[in-house]
Amino acid sequence: RTTTPSMTAAIAAENKEPRKYSSSVSGHMPDSGGEAALVKENGNLASNASLASAAASAGSSETAKEAAPAVIEPGHYGRTMITTGTVTAEEFNSVYRDVYGKPPPDVERMEKRMADLEREVGRLPEERKASVLRALRNNPLLFVSSAHTNLFLEAEEFDAKEGALRMTRYWEQREQMFGERAFSSEVFKNPTRDDYLKYYKRCSSLIDEKGADETMRTVARHYVSNVRKAKIAAMDVAIEDIPRHERTALLDAERLSPDLVSDEHKLLFLHCEDFYEVAAAARMVRYWEMKRELFGPTIFHQRICTSDLENLFGVGDGAGTELDSGLWRVMSRADEHGRIVVVVSYSRLAHEFKNEKALDAVTWYVIESALEKYSCQKNGVVYIINYKGVDRELPGHQPNFRKRCLKFMFDTVPVRAKAIHICFGTDCTWWQKIIVPGFSVLGKMIKMKAVVHYGTDEQLMAELKDHGMSEDCVPIDLGGSVTFDSWQDIMAGRRDAGI
Repeated sequence: RTTTPSMTAAIAAENKEPRKYSSSVSGHMPDSGGEAALVKENGNLASNASLASAAASAGSSETAKEAAPAVIEPGHYGRTMITTGTVTAEEFNSVYRDVYGKPPPDVERMEKRMADLEREVGRLPEERKASVLRALRNNPLLFVSSAHTNLFLEAEEFDAKEGALRMTRYWEQREQMFGERAFSSEVFKNPTRDDYLKYYKRCSSLIDEKGADETMRTVARHYVSNVRKAKIAAMDVAIEDIPRHERTALLDAERLSPDLVSDEHKLLFLHCEDFYEVAAAARMVRYWEMKRELFGPTIFHQRICTSDLENLFGVGDGAGTELDSGLWRVMSRADEHGRIVVVVSYSRLAHEFKNEKALDAVTWYVIESALEKYSCQKNGVVYIINYKGVDRELPGHQPNFRKRCLKFMFDTVPVRAKAIHICFGTDCTWWQKIIVPGFSVLGKMIKMKAVVHYGTDEQLMAELKDHGMSEDCVPIDLGGSVTFDSWQDIMAGRRDAGI
């Protein structure tokens, strides 16, 4: 196969102003005054003047067209396929973490050191760490954004245990010298929004971490609770700012099925939009409008089951056919980073199938079934688009299919898409004719998360492994071990369970 050891295509970015939202929910809503940040431990919104300019475009807002490169080559061990340009360090680190399931090596190394330091501080006797805990209560992001914390590690040659002792001595001496002034807000670095988000994710992990210090766990639990309460309240305000005639489906769902439109439901959208409550509110409105459009006013406010698909569209020539075909499949095992793997196999898309609405309903149902898994809610989803065994003409029989899929994946359903792996077998000699025009209509963030693979089954599987996917979460026709029978077993189980 033809690959290049190093791709010349670089991650692209537009030199753009802070994100502006349209007044219609078909885009995003105007930014609210409270769109400032996550919250500090005391529950107050953390104001940060740089937040608006730091807001990176999320996949759900990616509709801007960019010129496609004249030639696109297959990804080599998972190089992202993108247009030329530059990105900020935050964007690069975020996309790298999404695509590979872990941060870049230097960031991962520092995060591990900080986590080790925090763990060692937590293990100290209560009387030794009293001053550090006071500092932590005044600045919960002490292990995320404090320059002093890095210095303690460096001074002890990154020995976490010695660094923890040095850190406690520092705060003890500072308290002895300055009293309450030792912990005033002026002594701490003003955190960025990215710092707040990192700390929230760190706290979420710490709550469930085995062997974590109970005091640290309590601080983490308190912070996570405050963030969620503040952001849900801000999201409610953002929803109210949307004209009622644009959110009639959401209003009907709240009235008919209040248990489904819960705070936990709202958190799915907040997580998906990195806690930008305005974007989360707009996405939630689009979600319910689209669900009503797909399933009608009678059942859209309920949980959609396989029987609903078959009743609406028929079994023999409608949604039941596409559901059983395995066009969309959720792998039963997550990858090594806890991400759910969803596979789209174009070879299972029948030429003669014309019921686009049934096809949309199946797409929606399968993505939603992935969202039922806690691992998906926490770690997101990886999509594998499989073009193996497909002739050049097939995509033309469903010209709107890919466009609608992107809308579901990035614009409505509250699933965080971490990466898209586009796989071509050696039979797909025409693959650039699909990719080049396809990339020309994709927004920056989607392109940055897309990885193109071309080769034999062994080569495809080897590259997918580089992204954290083992054979037991990859279909057999891509070099994995998951058979089609396993999907049929899953569907049979869902039908028996009435879901």
